[in-house]
Parts: sequence; structure tokens; C-alpha cells
Amino acid sequence: MTILSNVEVESSTIVRTKKQTVSALPPELTSQQFRWRAMALRLPWPNRTKHAADLFCSPLPGTRARAERALFAGIATPMVLKTVQSADTRWQSYVVGDPKQQPYLLCSHGWSSFGLRFAPWFEKAQQEGFAIVCFDHTAHGRSEKKTATFQSFVDGINAMRAHYGEPYAAIGHSLGAAALAVAAAEYQLRVPLVLIAPPASLRRAVERFAQRLGLGVAFSEQIIRELSKRVGRKLDDFHVRHFASAVRQRILVAHDTEDTDVSINAGLSYAMLAPRAQWLQSSGLGHHKIVHAPKTIEAAFTFLSGAEVGQKLVYSGLDLSQVLL
Repeated sequence: MTILSNVEVESSTIVRTKKQTVSALPPELTSQQFRWRAMALRLPWPNRTKHAADLFCSPLPGTRARAERALFAGIATPMVLKTVQSADTRWQSYVVGDPKQQPYLLCSHGWSSFGLRFAPWFEKAQQEGFAIVCFDHTAHGRSEKKTATFQSFVDGINAMRAHYGEPYAAIGHSLGAAALAVAAAEYQLRVPLVLIAPPASLRRAVERFAQRLGLGVAFSEQIIRELSKRVGRKLDDFHVRHFASAVRQRILVAHDTEDTDVSINAGLSYAMLAPRAQWLQSSGLGHHKIVHAPKTIEAAFTFLSGAEVGQKLVYSGLDLSQVLL
């Protein structure tokens, strides 16, 4: 049994303060299970495409364990753990401050990550008078289900908005940043956005997955069709060139030149295609350290104050369909 001493846990009926037992994590794939399933996909057995799509939609092994370690890592800022329930999904959210009384920042993490990735933002947010709501996306951290899709990331964002009200601004990393952009383009999220290392193409993610598992380009097309069927729309609809121009609010796009997970070209595409986007480039931080780098956090809050940060990039009209992945 594990006890937290600096966290409040809130449910729909009970609030317990000071010391609180936290429920066990939902199960996740082990590294060995992930490897077995990956190797099995190389064999021509029935429903192989479905199982490949399931594996693609499964966060990497250890994701929930990392979220657990983050929760018990001695976060100094007081926070409340609160469950947010929709018709078919339950998400775990982490709340700093009072989003009902203060302007709040909604934070959306990336694939195989967790809500408390934004813990380094807590202290600065309080100093600036903001509350923060971060949460574990579907199948991540303490949230329900075994698999997630890009659409479920968008759904999680919208569930937080429905529960806590519209945020003052939203901050996202990687896939969570792309999901914020789609929420802005298609679901009337009209607040300023800070997008950190956002990917531009889900197709590219599937192709890399198939390549790493030795499945080939042709099989990646089968996975794309299966995923499109699951979410009820073509996977290629989730490409930055289809939605970025509809994101009309102020945006700060931050990306690092040494990001080996998401090409810097992806971030550049958001910065060029979104009408009011500003571009902030760093070097030496890669895909993950950029999220909690002090200069990223400082730039974000300067941007949220209304000041100009970074630079405006000019879109030349060049065909970006191949280079912006």
C-alpha cells in the first residue's frame, strides 16, 4: 500500500486530504509481451493487420510505470488527483490551483508519456497566477483502456474542456500538441496554444512502426486502412497541411534541431501554415528535454503574457507534401 503526503485525491463524492492511498495502476504490456507480439506480426496468420494496429495503438512498455514514478517523485507543488468520466472512458487528471477560480492552462502530453511530464511547469504557473490541469491520455498513466488513437487524444482534450471549462491557454508536446491543433481546427478550441515538437503526419508514424518491425511498406498501408476504419475517417486527414490553416489563434511552435523522434520539418510546417504562429527554435535538447527546459517554460509564459516570442515564418507556397513529415 502506497501513501501520498502532498496530494489530495478527489472523486465525484469524496475528497480526502493529506494522506491518501492511491489505487493500483491499470495493467500494461510488458517488454517481453511487446517483443513477442512484434515478432509474431512477421508471420502470415489470420487477423494480422488487426493485431498490428492493436500493437501500434499500445503505448510502449513501462509507460504506466514512469507515470507512477513521477507521481511519487516528491512533487513539491500541492495538487489534486481527480477522475474525469465520459460515456465510455475514465481519465486521471492532476490539478494545481483552482481552475474554477483562476485562469487555467490545459496540458496535453505525447505518446507513451504521462500528464505529470508537465510538473516542471507547476511552480512557474502558480507564480504567474495560473492553475494547471494536466491528465493522462487514454491507455496512459492512470487512465483507462489498453489502446489509444490520435482521435482518443483529441477526445481526452475535449473531455477536460467539458469538465473544467475552457482553459486560458493550452500546452502540448508531440502527439498531444498535434491533438491540440486538431481540437482548435475542428472543435472550437480558440485559446492560445504552445505546441512543442508537434508531428505533422500520422502516416509517417505508421510507416516508421512497420519499418522498425520489419513489416514492409505494403503492410503499413494495411495498418493505415485498419486505423482509418477504427476512427471513422482517413488517417491522412490528420496531416498538418489539412488543418493548420484553420488554427487562427496565437500559436507558439517550439522545436529542437536535434529532435530524432519528430523531424524539425514538422514543427516548421505548423509555424508556416498556421496564420498567427510564431517559431521558437532550440538546439541540444532533443525531443524530450525540450518539454521541461527552463528556457522553453520561460518563453511559453512570456508568450502567454501577450508578448512576441520567436519569429514569424513566411510560407512560400512550396509544395510541402513530401518534405513536411
